[in-house]
Amino acid sequence: MSADFGDHATSYLFLKTLIAHDKSRFDIYLYDYSPVSGGTTRFDVLNAATHHRSIHTLSDEAAAALIERDEIDILVDMKGQTMGARPHILRFRPAPFIINYLAYPGTNGPSTDYVITDPHTFDSGLSFYEKPLFLPHFYLPYSACSRLPDPQEVAAFKRRWNLESCPLLLGCLNAPYKVTELMVEIWRDALRRHPYARFLIYAATEKAASNLHRAFGAQAEQVIFLDKAPVREHLVRVAALDLFCDTSPVCAHTVALDAAYVGTPLLTLCGKSYVARVAASANRWMQLNELNCTSHATYRDALLRLCEAPPALAALRKRVRENASRLLVDSAADGLEAIYLSLVHGTV
Repeated sequence: MSADFGDHATSYLFLKTLIAHDKSRFDIYLYDYSPVSGGTTRFDVLNAATHHRSIHTLSDEAAAALIERDEIDILVDMKGQTMGARPHILRFRPAPFIINYLAYPGTNGPSTDYVITDPHTFDSGLSFYEKPLFLPHFYLPYSACSRLPDPQEVAAFKRRWNLESCPLLLGCLNAPYKVTELMVEIWRDALRRHPYARFLIYAATEKAASNLHRAFGAQAEQVIFLDKAPVREHLVRVAALDLFCDTSPVCAHTVALDAAYVGTPLLTLCGKSYVARVAASANRWMQLNELNCTSHATYRDALLRLCEAPPALAALRKRVRENASRLLVDSAADGLEAIYLSLVHGTV
């Protein structure tokens, strides 16, 4: 159940899993309250399921009644508490088992029984209503929407921004709302110490660009403010970086997978909440724990140390490329199906 069956990260991540599900053993119903739209991704998602139910115009109670009439055994909520969600449908308990998965990095509340996650991302100290069910790999599948950027594309991007001779290219391409003043202060310190370094940042809107420009202060002349780009261009941007500087307390999620895919090391600060642990989990799956910091002070120290050590950055890039396959799983179908069967057979 989701509002994001279309051109959205949820669909990009989950499409290959949906296609890979064994339709001879599982009937896959999509309860769809997405805004009506076309697009190739939406077409592919809807065609990968066994049944499509549009509940966009139904009340919460009517939507729950439809799910119950379909005799659904397991209802997977792939929207959670994000914008446009309809959590009240779950209050009617339309299925014996209700699961929170993929879209919302937090607890869905008492109306949900389980959360599907992985042992690195989930921590026993987290306050979740749901009981965790673990996949044998990173919980987010990754269906790359584009082939790897080639060196010519990256070189062309650098020429466009006069970065051909830049000795150190840092950046953060997370959504602007994740950027805090404290993180900017740390990045600004690194730029101040390395006046020939440059920093790419995703600004999204004119207002975001203005706010970020003001936050970087005197170092703003070293910053390149980038607007929204197609997936292909986004991957080229990530690939151009020597180091991806992650945000805290909300870290990179899908973008952390993008970085692994293109071979860019990502420095992150692992926090206590679920939204602060995803990027660190990605690094752990790749056996790159040295890129996971535990405080703003250790993050600052690690960033300044790496800025002084180009060979270390090159070695990290090599290890990301070597170990990315430990992290990037294009389909979670096998693991999910094992979980679903354990639920209906009562072996959880």
